[in-house]
Amino acid sequence: DDKTEEGFKQEERLIIQSNAIFVKLEKRSV
Repeated sequence: DDKTEEGFKQEERLIIQSNAIFVKLEKRSV
């Protein structure tokens, strides 16, 4: 399914973004 693949990529991008933000916050608090 094309739509399923597209949705999966969007979800993956969101996860990567939130992970990057989390890492930034972690580094700042250390």
